Amino acid sequence: MCLIAFAIEAVPGVPLLLAGNRDEALARPTLPLHHWSTPHGTPVVGGRDERDGGTWLAATGPGARHARVAFLTNVRQGRDTSPWPQSRGELPLRWLDGSPLHTLVETLDPAAYGAFNLVVGDLGTGQWHWLTNRTGTHDTKLQCQALTPGVYGLSNAGLNTPWPKTVALRNALQGALANGPNDLGTQDTLWATLANRHTWPDDALPQTGVPLDWERALSAIWVDHPAPPGEPAASGYGTRTSALVSVTQAAGDTTAWQWRFQEHTWRTAAQSERRVLEWSCPTHK
Repeated sequence: MCLIAFAIEAVPGVPLLLAGNRDEALARPTLPLHHWSTPHGTPVVGGRDERDGGTWLAATGPGARHARVAFLTNVRQGRDTSPWPQSRGELPLRWLDGSPLHTLVETLDPAAYGAFNLVVGDLGTGQWHWLTNRTGTHDTKLQCQALTPGVYGLSNAGLNTPWPKTVALRNALQGALANGPNDLGTQDTLWATLANRHTWPDDALPQTGVPLDWERALSAIWVDHPAPPGEPAASGYGTRTSALVSVTQAAGDTTAWQWRFQEHTWRTAAQSERRVLEWSCPTHK
């Protein structure tokens, strides 16, 4: 993912509400939202990177031992083309497989991955954490911060960095909480926000070390940076998928969480559609 707003325990009975877009090279092979299993056999729900086998947003699915979710963005400082030893997309899978937080922190080599933000949550314990391998000055160092109940925004910088598009999506999610995550009007508003192509004036743009034409394109919630003239269209970059994820507890039922994972695949054309997967899991494992 490259832009995410998420609310954790912000209103009673809703441990998670998330809206986000995944931006990626158009040529990178990707599988859309579906049920699948990690290499260790954990059932998960989410999209999948076909090139390296990881994910940017996924949750443990029906039959899993845990009720967990993880999502990932990169941290932008120039155009990183380094051949990193390990794919960032494996990090969510380590969490979904049940790795304890202390094990994840102790065994994660921050220099083995490109710059990342990783958010991990466990509904069973109610614990949420943000991890990153870059400091505010872009030094390579692993940091881990516990998250309290509230509404957060995350793009390609530190948590809650107030880039205009991050603030806009976070505000939309904050407003959506009032009507309930599964209200149709709420969902329509969030889908419309995720599809917003508005770009911001140059004086409002962050300076992340990429050319100005990239900075402008990346300032939109829904990103479109076409391929240069003469290059194949697939060499362009932009928003590949939008997602809404809600976890709720039915009124009067303290025994189960209801998951609703929706994904709108924009590109490629062969995959373009909206998918919805729903399931329930016990509140106590």
